[in-house]
Amino acid sequence: MDKNVIVAICTPYYKKFEFLVRLVESIKMQTFQDYIVVVTDDGSDDRAKEYIASLGDRYIYIRNEKRKGPTANCNYAMEIGRLYHPRYIKVMHQDDSFTYDNSLERMVQQLENNREAVFACSGCVCIKEGKKIADHYMDRKQLEMLRQDFYRIIEGNIIGPPSLLLVRNNGIYMDENLKWIVDEEWYFKLLEYKNNFAYLNEPLISIGLDEGRVTDSCIHNLELLEREFTYVYVKHFQLQNSKFDPIVHNSSRVYNGVRQQGFYLQGDFFAIIKDAVRDCKKLGLWVGEEKFENAEKNMQKAFGIQFDFYYFEDGFLGEREGILTLEQIRNMGENVMWVIVKKQARDIRKMLNDKGISAVPYNERHF
Repeated sequence: MDKNVIVAICTPYYKKFEFLVRLVESIKMQTFQDYIVVVTDDGSDDRAKEYIASLGDRYIYIRNEKRKGPTANCNYAMEIGRLYHPRYIKVMHQDDSFTYDNSLERMVQQLENNREAVFACSGCVCIKEGKKIADHYMDRKQLEMLRQDFYRIIEGNIIGPPSLLLVRNNGIYMDENLKWIVDEEWYFKLLEYKNNFAYLNEPLISIGLDEGRVTDSCIHNLELLEREFTYVYVKHFQLQNSKFDPIVHNSSRVYNGVRQQGFYLQGDFFAIIKDAVRDCKKLGLWVGEEKFENAEKNMQKAFGIQFDFYYFEDGFLGEREGILTLEQIRNMGENVMWVIVKKQARDIRKMLNDKGISAVPYNERHF
């Protein structure tokens, strides 16, 4: 099998053989053929193994030795898919399928034509027991809101499930601490570095709403919902005027009640920095704490990061090349990607983002 493909279709599978067959049949009819399909089986289904083995070498079946759970299994499918160096990653859950024979081709065209877009997504038709029951699209107001303020994706998934996306292979995975709002948090991270996406107002994907979905086991679990919204809010500690403020302020379940500055898993942090470097952006270190030297050394050691510019808030001046004023930062704009060393990075990130400047917080726990 060629180790260089355009699309890796990644399917986390668990005990729904008839749906897997429906998905694969929709893949086989696609006019775009430069792909591989990775199926990671979290339930030891011999029917799935034999079926995938009969389809040829572009279909890869892997049985997990130990059950991973839905989010980790999806990440594992993407991890295997990335071994083939695809240009794009296409998560397709087993319940879902392509609606048309040119659905994948249309999505690939969108990303080929818009090199700045992080992902392409589409509308969908919702099916249950083989029948259409609804459809889903983002309207103009929702699209404008998301393009202007992608933070709002945490408050409501206006995009839809991951099967609606074709994503550039940027190395950002889903957070395995999450089960319910894992989709929104993944989209947030994808858009964090570059809020640019392509949207097709067509039902290119069919979403299965039959019983037994992970969603069904979460939607009425209020304790789970509170815990996950709190976790995500605290993790991305820069949401402004959010309706989840009361939940966060009153919760004591996360980090023993200690509110953190916001953090990324180390792999996500590295993927965002790598994207910035690949786009030929300079790197800046925004210093809001006195003891920033360890942070700089940690990033240099872990990632080989060398900073081009520095900004020291009042009282933390240092003698080194590349120190900028706030006015200079604003004038340089999006040409610099900033890493913020500050316990409360929220307002700084929002201020920079409003100017079109990318920024991520540093957190020592991951180094």
